[in-house]
Amino acid sequence: EESYMSVTKINFNVAIFNKEIVHEITRLMRDSQQGISIRDIRKSILLGSFRKTFVASEAVSWLLENMGFTEEQSVFFMNLLINQHLLHHASDRNVNFTNGNELFRFQCDEDGPLNWKKIWTKEVEDHACIIAENLLRKLLNMMRSYLFFTDSDEWCHDHKSPFRMSEQFLIFEESTAILQKVKLTKLTEDEKKAFWLNIYNLLSLHSYIISEERDPFSFFKRKQFFNNYIYLISGEMFNLDDIEHGILRGDNIYFRESDSRMAFKLENTDPRIHCVMNSVNVSSPWHFIIDYDNLEEDLNEACREHLQRIVIISKTIVRLPKVFYWYRMDFGKVTRDILQFIVPYLREEDSANIARMLKDNILIRTKFLDYDWSPYLHLNDELYM
Repeated sequence: EESYMSVTKINFNVAIFNKEIVHEITRLMRDSQQGISIRDIRKSILLGSFRKTFVASEAVSWLLENMGFTEEQSVFFMNLLINQHLLHHASDRNVNFTNGNELFRFQCDEDGPLNWKKIWTKEVEDHACIIAENLLRKLLNMMRSYLFFTDSDEWCHDHKSPFRMSEQFLIFEESTAILQKVKLTKLTEDEKKAFWLNIYNLLSLHSYIISEERDPFSFFKRKQFFNNYIYLISGEMFNLDDIEHGILRGDNIYFRESDSRMAFKLENTDPRIHCVMNSVNVSSPWHFIIDYDNLEEDLNEACREHLQRIVIISKTIVRLPKVFYWYRMDFGKVTRDILQFIVPYLREEDSANIARMLKDNILIRTKFLDYDWSPYLHLNDELYM
């Protein structure tokens, strides 16, 4: 299991060649209790305020006192962060770090997309689907390990703050920067489906961790959750609504024809997506990592898990997930289409009963379960593979 460590004074030559130690020192520098003073600083009436910045000399003093670096080593270390795109001058990214009164800002304190904590400059060669799978798997396993580390049975709001301040989460957030330049233009329809389903669940989970709201799912908070948290993907901005309604629900008219993001949308809507998309609440499907090489089997398995757990059948009354009502046109034109959709995924007895009633034209009453927006995260007992 991963540990959640802190560092004390260390050898400078060890620190600069160890990525984990560099990230841990960065985390400690940003700590609200023991780190440097990061604040909105007003330079002048003309220039206004610079948000979430710090004075260079204060950072050097902190490194001298807390890490035991010399002044020269401290300046070198801060320029190392600049070269790794973790830090920059508040108004000019081309300015190097010096020990003085200039203002600097950590890249992770920049406003903008969640995967903007680091600027990705390298060419991306890995397959987009593999990148999405690995990122989602990494975050789920980190959260599962954190529960083990804290000896907790279930994820709750109080876990979020220490988890998002951990070294592991800081490294994870930087790793999502690869999505800035991921290549999507040559993906097949099935590869698109797998990629965007995993990205939706990744962004949803990432947004939940970042959100400081104890109950982020009141009406107005729901709007913010689905609209305000963004990933920069292949040069375009996407929030959760963009991915769900603009990309995955391909038959849905969401983007304008002139919107360049139209190039990424699916040609047709696969209703099975509603058994995969998770927005971190009680009524959501459990988390499922979609393998693009095993797409059909994974989608069908996700449907079986969700529908066998959620659907309630009592004689001729069938109670279905609320999202099946909200997006009923994704399943067909009439309620019968929804019932035909669920038949292959139910337990054998339930499946046979509904199939028989449909065949014999027996009136089936459908009701839709209330949607429970209460925050909830189901994590596997074992590592996500």
